[in-house]
Amino acid sequence: MKRWTCPRCGSGKLAPARARKDDARRWCLSCSATTGRMVERTCPSADAARAARRESQRTAALRQRTRERERATTRHTVAGIDVRDEWQRLSSLPICTMREARGAWPPGLTVAHSTAKRRVSGHCKTIKRIVHVTFWPGVTPAEVRELLAHELAHAVAPLDDSHSQRWRNTYLALIEQGFGIAPPVPLPRSTWELDLAVRDALAASTWREP
Repeated sequence: MKRWTCPRCGSGKLAPARARKDDARRWCLSCSATTGRMVERTCPSADAARAARRESQRTAALRQRTRERERATTRHTVAGIDVRDEWQRLSSLPICTMREARGAWPPGLTVAHSTAKRRVSGHCKTIKRIVHVTFWPGVTPAEVRELLAHELAHAVAPLDDSHSQRWRNTYLALIEQGFGIAPPVPLPRSTWELDLAVRDALAASTWREP
């Protein structure tokens, strides 16, 4: 039982903390008769308990959101690079603004981690506007940036370009605009060799993120 107190005259009654609305103990009948309006008693202890519960729930929800943000940051931080920020920066380069209109931009990015022996892997689902990248332990910043540029070039190039010359031009333009690195000379013939040349150039570059 809790004490319900009239805010006008201070008289009190004992009643359950969650007394029904039609419980006479919730109402000060003498003050109601005097004022001509129903005067409801309040239960300070129950009100304080409810306020404490609301504050506890708010704090718990805030902690949960903070943990979720921290987990997301950990998942998206690879070799000291937040790939979400790097993806957004590369997607805003001039070469990307000249792309053929094919829906919302930038495309979605999903990140996974693996313990296999490979270093990096990526796939661009052009129609669905999603790029998926996977990283392995020990990956370097140069590998991270090269992979993001490689897959973003697929999102910029036409749907059926794959690793065509147009895709290569877009890829190299992304590297030059994003990191200030000129295309390698002579230009490698295979895509795999081109990726390696770009990684080596990124590793040797003095470029620093703005």
